[in-house]
Amino acid sequence: MSAIWGQVSFEGNVYDQITVMKEPYQRKCRLDRIEQYKRPDCYMGCGIQYITGESVLEQLPYADEENGTDITADCILDNRRELLQKLELSDSGMPDGDIIRAAYRKWGISCVRQLRGQFSIAIWNRRKKELYLIADPVSSRCLYYYRAHNTVLFSTLMEPIRLAVPSIAYNERYLKDYAAAPGLMPNIISSETPYKDICKCNPGTWLRITKDEVCENTYWEPANTENTSRCHGADEYIRAFYELYRECVKDTLRSSGNIGIAMSSGLDSASIGVLAARLLEKESKNLYTYTYVPYENEAHTAKNLVTNEESDVRRIASQYPNMKLTFLNNSGKNCYEDLDHWLDVMEMPYKAYVNIPSLGEIYEKGAGDGCKVILTGQMGNATVSNGYIDDVLYDLYRNRRYVTLLRNLNHYCRHVKESRKSALGACLRYFQYADRVARSSEWTYKPDNPFLNQEIFKDYSVIERLRESGVEYMEKLPLYQEAHRSFLGRKAMYTYIGEYETKLGLAAGVVLRDPTRDVRMLQFCYHLPYELYAHGGTPRWLIREAFRDMLPHELLDDWMRYGVQNNDWFFRVKRDWATIGAVVMTDLENARKAGYAVADIDSVRRENSMDEELQMMYLMYLSVLGRFLNNICLLYTSDAAD
Repeated sequence: MSAIWGQVSFEGNVYDQITVMKEPYQRKCRLDRIEQYKRPDCYMGCGIQYITGESVLEQLPYADEENGTDITADCILDNRRELLQKLELSDSGMPDGDIIRAAYRKWGISCVRQLRGQFSIAIWNRRKKELYLIADPVSSRCLYYYRAHNTVLFSTLMEPIRLAVPSIAYNERYLKDYAAAPGLMPNIISSETPYKDICKCNPGTWLRITKDEVCENTYWEPANTENTSRCHGADEYIRAFYELYRECVKDTLRSSGNIGIAMSSGLDSASIGVLAARLLEKESKNLYTYTYVPYENEAHTAKNLVTNEESDVRRIASQYPNMKLTFLNNSGKNCYEDLDHWLDVMEMPYKAYVNIPSLGEIYEKGAGDGCKVILTGQMGNATVSNGYIDDVLYDLYRNRRYVTLLRNLNHYCRHVKESRKSALGACLRYFQYADRVARSSEWTYKPDNPFLNQEIFKDYSVIERLRESGVEYMEKLPLYQEAHRSFLGRKAMYTYIGEYETKLGLAAGVVLRDPTRDVRMLQFCYHLPYELYAHGGTPRWLIREAFRDMLPHELLDDWMRYGVQNNDWFFRVKRDWATIGAVVMTDLENARKAGYAVADIDSVRRENSMDEELQMMYLMYLSVLGRFLNNICLLYTSDAAD
């Protein structure tokens, strides 16, 4: 794996100081080697991480004089053996970059359909004066670009582009999207960034950029994939699912270093963990697990919420001796202490202010233990462990499969010891309400942050932005099959996950791999008969059934159990509020004075009856945005003015 950057000039006048793009990679990324070269029409760079044995031999960027092309790539290929066979090459330690170059020579730009793994690629065809920028099917490795004045700059990070073109201003629409978007997503439009004219490459696409135009071509998306696993009956689907899941995990383990995992006792990361442990055991290797545990003694006491997962993780690991456990708590620091550092790493405002510091600690500890790959399960809830009972029952209701609905509901109620009569009544009322909302052409969603300055929504419509992104937002409604399939195709989700995984990984010196986001798993889950996600009334049936003999029954059979990681974040912030509160207000006031009033200061100061933790969450969202504006946007604006 690596990071890539560069410039191409259609008129042969690459910027004199373009090598400044290398500086952020030297400063904030843990790379093993940096290579670059410059010619009149092209500058390319590559910062290489030695993740696999072959990556030590990488020759990137590479000038192919015979074919008149320059290429640089950030890549780790999962189907390299298959590609070597198709290309009739021997596997003599050839690095993945060489395989990509050979694939491009044989198939041209259509080679992207042959590649599987994590990659972003830049190819400059000097003869045709065409630049290709390529993202993998789920944008696992982010790639930004800027086009102006007969030139294109591209980079894994945004800061190198901003250093090369300091006049780039902030993107007001993106910042309003951050303030208005529902949930933890900071972005609504997949290709937009916090900066004007800096764009992201969309998942499953390649761009052809010439002097006159930018053409986007989609080569992969879930809706256009073939159903390759037409099984007969639930048992066949379970076997197919398990074998595929195992292969997806196996492919992530190719590394010359240790393998780590950010593991809780939830079904996603736990299932990845046990599969990885079994596969590594065959090679006499360990799996290094990292689990967040609370620091504060105070915790939420809501029924069915597990706030400290240490004992459950130990229960899982008791069956797998090669799991080496580490429990972390970020040394009791609150999530606001290192905000400047994480904003520098992320290069964007983010709402995951609770999780990013603890994830960063996990990745850095893993790197210190010699891990070069750290496994995650970010997409698991939508793929391998999808199957909320309400979603599947609603899909049965929509398709008038009432007998199956009643059978599944009865089984569910018996297991969780709930009244079937009251559950049926609640379901019918909920489903009828969902039908009315779905039939309505009017959306009722409004940003729910009470501290937002409403002035920022002048000449801005969050509804139109959601429609532009292709999202039909229906608040708190069950996810029936078509809606689930639409969710699996949301490009903004993939580009955001790719951004923070790429950047956190580069900062720590590791590569993050998510088997639940493997294109084969996405394809399988897209075409899976929807009823099987909660087959027979068992929520998350796929993973519960497939791992019946691999995970503790206490975890598999407790359907109402939910792990709450980082649950003590609020108590840490509350503990330190005397200091944090003043800093938050300073950030918001400074933003207002500079003309970027993201918060209604009077509303912040006014007492209200809102839940204290919810109030803190909304305030933290805006304080992160305010700090971003102060530290980054205004800094570069003033630099440009000077």
